[in-house]
Amino acid sequence: MSRPAVSPPESSSSRDIRTDVACSNGAKVSSMSETRQHRCVHVRPDEHGDWTVQSDQSDNAASVHADAGAAARSAGRYARTCGAELVVVHDRYTNLHVTVVGE
Repeated sequence: MSRPAVSPPESSSSRDIRTDVACSNGAKVSSMSETRQHRCVHVRPDEHGDWTVQSDQSDNAASVHADAGAAARSAGRYARTCGAELVVVHDRYTNLHVTVVGE
C-alpha cells in the first residue's frame, strides 16, 4: 500500500534528518543514545481534515491550513521566526517527518 508524501518546508537551508530526537516539551520523536532537547514546530492533522501548525512552546495553533504542504511550508517559516530547530510533520498514518531548520 503506497502512502501519500507529505511535503517538507520549501527551503534550501532545511534538510531531512534521520537522527532520533526529543522536543523540548518532552514529546519524543524517537529514542536516541544521546538525548538532546530541541525546540520544535509541529504540523498535525485535525479531525476536520485541516492541518495545524503549533510550537511545542505554545498551547495554541499558530496557523491552520487546508493541505499538509501549505502547513509544512508555513511551519518552516514560523520555526525560523520563533527560533525552533526542527519541524515535525505528523502525517495521517502516524509517521513523523523531521526537518532541520536553518542549517
